[in-house]
Amino acid sequence: MAAMPEFVEFERENPRSADVPMFTLQARGLISLNASVYRALGQPDHVALLYDEKERVVGVRGVGEENLNAHRVRPQGGSYLVGAQKFISRYGIKALVAQRFVAHDYGQGVWGFVLTEGRAVTNRRGAPQLAPAYTDRWRVTSNGFEVPALLRLGDYGSPSPAWMAQAPGSEPASMRIGALIACEPLGTEPPTPELGRLFLLFLESPGVRESIASVTHLHGGATWTRWVGNGRMNLEAGLIDPQVTGDKPGASVAWARLLLPEAGMSSFGRDPRYAELIIHIEPRRAGGGTVEPADIRTWHERLTKALSIPDALKHFLTETLGLTTSDDPAAQLGVQLKTPHSMAELVSLEGLKILEGAQQTPWYMGWTIADPAGRRPENAAIELLRNMCDYTLHVDEYEAILTSLAT
Repeated sequence: MAAMPEFVEFERENPRSADVPMFTLQARGLISLNASVYRALGQPDHVALLYDEKERVVGVRGVGEENLNAHRVRPQGGSYLVGAQKFISRYGIKALVAQRFVAHDYGQGVWGFVLTEGRAVTNRRGAPQLAPAYTDRWRVTSNGFEVPALLRLGDYGSPSPAWMAQAPGSEPASMRIGALIACEPLGTEPPTPELGRLFLLFLESPGVRESIASVTHLHGGATWTRWVGNGRMNLEAGLIDPQVTGDKPGASVAWARLLLPEAGMSSFGRDPRYAELIIHIEPRRAGGGTVEPADIRTWHERLTKALSIPDALKHFLTETLGLTTSDDPAAQLGVQLKTPHSMAELVSLEGLKILEGAQQTPWYMGWTIADPAGRRPENAAIELLRNMCDYTLHVDEYEAILTSLAT
């Protein structure tokens, strides 16, 4: 007689999770509450976060907005999100992958979860949930098939009538930056006016402003103004600097467009998995005139700053909008330089040897893909410059300059 099989009952992940109060600690420090625990907390608009370091228990309690420690609760689909990045950082809580926890009632309006009881969130195939977008290291590519959205970076027209009124061929020299971060679709929150306000605050953030200021002179009074765009899925803004553009209607030294994925909306030929940011800059001097060509070292600084924009966009999506990002597909960053006649109008050729028979081209495009095995931003910028020297400037004897940048 055959031995009795030693059966093990299959454990479903979080059975009846819709009815059981549950918390999810997402990577990068977002805490998600399911509808059941949200009701148990009294459906608050704000919560306070508590922590018992000895027992490693996270507590959540509903509070009023006036509470100095209040964290806003944002509806997101059928769940509710709380941005807890500073809380996670303060207590050194590691959240490399999303983990789900059964909630416990600790009395006095406090519900919470024990960090040691977490179970990794998996997809329908049983694989761990994807990690958040990675933006620390970059791989330079010249294969347009890897970056089809960035390949079309120069095709997007300006949203400003003042820019669109320019005759073909008369456009000034420009730098255009495109950043793509994979993220979940935008929900119904925040309301569109608030979303537009938050977009302007993002554009005013130090990382974005410093990147623009490295290319064009900005006076202290330069401010971003929201333009019409297209509702929630297409936010647009112009950087107005009266000391440069005067009082000409719609004139700006830069413009920006943010395309957000939104459930049920057509993607119009773009990849619906990505949030896509475009920043277009006209290099100007303090008085508004055309800038002198910048040397390789200056362009290295500019490209390095540009490679920081995807990280700023990722944090805007997660910390401000409460959206979950993903590293599949990987984040991307593209740069396009365009001039009326020759790239020498933007890039100084001093100290470089122009190859015989070289014909200067009026544009340059560089593409990068986030990759943990790639290069740090300052080294990826060197690789972008190497490609520029080889395929756009057609110059020789540049390696000593690039080597000095690496050190």
